[in-house]
Amino acid sequence: MKKDKINGIDLVSKIRKIDKKIILIFVTTMVQFAVEGYEVGVHGYLVKPITYFFLEQVFDKALKRIKKDTDVFITITNKRNRLQSKKNNVIYVGL
Repeated sequence: MKKDKINGIDLVSKIRKIDKKIILIFVTTMVQFAVEGYEVGVHGYLVKPITYFFLEQVFDKALKRIKKDTDVFITITNKRNRLQSKKNNVIYVGL
């Protein structure tokens, strides 16, 4: 039996129904979906290969937003790992 795949835009739409405040940043090679991403409330859109300049801009914008909230978790995932921590515990994120 083949599993149904879901794209990032549809996933964000589903997440927004549960949590309207969550900050989502797309990292992709598919620049053609950037406008759709912003329409569903993606906070930032990074196109690979990612430069430090654009990464810094997106994270600075996100950090300014979460500084307003007191009980916020930051989650960073890749293919092998997932890290979740309260925002007050995050000092540095390196890629």
